[in-house]
Amino acid sequence: MIGLLRWRGSALASAYRLADRIVVCRAERTRRGLAIPVEPILTLPRGAPPEELGRALRRCLEGPGRPHPDPHDWTRVWDAVVAAAGVSSHRWLQQSAVLIRVRRTGRSVELVPATRRSERGSARPSRPLPGARATIRVGVSDAEFGTALAEAFGRAAKASGGPRSG
Repeated sequence: MIGLLRWRGSALASAYRLADRIVVCRAERTRRGLAIPVEPILTLPRGAPPEELGRALRRCLEGPGRPHPDPHDWTRVWDAVVAAAGVSSHRWLQQSAVLIRVRRTGRSVELVPATRRSERGSARPSRPLPGARATIRVGVSDAEFGTALAEAFGRAAKASGGPRSG
């Protein structure tokens, strides 16, 4: 029964693949409805085996999402993710990383690859890739979970058109 309670409700996460590492973090919605990164924020080497990728993603998706208070200082919201990624700013993270948005609803997990944000406009967020979504069940092994994430990174990198970190 306890195991089932971990997967009630919904949860959000983001996974970023950079040239030398992968950063996976949980996201929570603020009272205004904006998704912001929260702990855990996990960093793995780029060549991490699928089991490690799956374990990290599963850890970020456990438990139900809870409304998070609006930050007092919005300029510092991404600092922990930027530090984990080893880049100089959130803008640089969005321009250089391959992004996978992850949404768990109950025991179903949707992986949504996104295109890179334009280098010329900070107001243009990354967008979901049409037809590139994948859905898996939380009951699969860590290796299957990690393989699904790695495949989503591959689809996103190909569609974003660059070997920068793809």
